[in-house]
Amino acid sequence: MASESPRLVGIQEQFERAELFLSEAESLVDPVARFRHLMAAVYFARAIVELLLEAAVREDVQVARAKLEERLAQILPRYHLIEEIRIHDFHRFGVVPRDGTFVGGPIKAKLPAVKGAATGIKVTPEGLITSSSGGAQVRLQRPLQYDGDKFLDDETKEYITLDTALKEYLSQVPQAIEEFSRLSRKPETATEELG
Repeated sequence: MASESPRLVGIQEQFERAELFLSEAESLVDPVARFRHLMAAVYFARAIVELLLEAAVREDVQVARAKLEERLAQILPRYHLIEEIRIHDFHRFGVVPRDGTFVGGPIKAKLPAVKGAATGIKVTPEGLITSSSGGAQVRLQRPLQYDGDKFLDDETKEYITLDTALKEYLSQVPQAIEEFSRLSRKPETATEELG
């Protein structure tokens, strides 16, 4: 294993952790323990992408970070949903099971010096609908909307359980790794510099 890429070994480990926590979640009856295992799987699933994107920042692949992320989003189903869940859990409010519909922001209104107003935000089954007048704008920053144990996927406008989203996402991780390997500039070695 000494000649194998340290990054790819780490990515494989993150993949196996995500699958382990997903598998354990599926065997649990207690809904709180089940949800906690699913959230742990989200962290490891997202770590795979973070390691791949870090390679682009370090210029270890033939494309820029934004292009690699665009490609990964095409390969990995529910890419943005997994990202949003992880961001909201880690940085914004902590994702916990709730009764009824919950929406997390931030939501910002931009009111330029001309006449106008942010007149409303409506929560619908298909996501948030904003309205404004004049030159006003309402900007949503990766909102997360969920109802009970189902999360709204903003791209497909459907509610989906976390275990289903993870299964779809993880099923395509080997393809994402293959794409990363194809785009690699140089083979990484076990002596890769740290930092």
